[in-house]
Amino acid sequence: MPLLNNFEIVATSIIALVVFKEVISKKLWLAILMVTIASIILSFEGAGAFALNEGAFWVLGACICWGFENNCTKMISNKSSTEIVVIKDRFSGMGSFIIALLLGERIPEAKWIAAILLLGKKG
Repeated sequence: MPLLNNFEIVATSIIALVVFKEVISKKLWLAILMVTIASIILSFEGAGAFALNEGAFWVLGACICWGFENNCTKMISNKSSTEIVVIKDRFSGMGSFIIALLLGERIPEAKWIAAILLLGKKG
């Protein structure tokens, strides 16, 4: 599965092309093709099975999210490293919260929220 993380390159490049109108060179198109083919091959269960691995779809989905994150980080790269971390932290936290709610997770009791907030508080 770790090799599937290379699909992040494909996702980042395609998002940059479609959303931000960046140019993709011939060499990069070749790399995109090769990584995509490798990702398809790695997504199958095994040599005797012609079934896709469910876990592979989760990894590929994460790669697409990282592709969006890479492109968004490029947009804010003129900010200080602290500002970038704060911005990415806020959006990652909101995204994780939304996904948890969609998956049926419950919001914890107030005492646990307070403990979490204290743990992350700057001293």
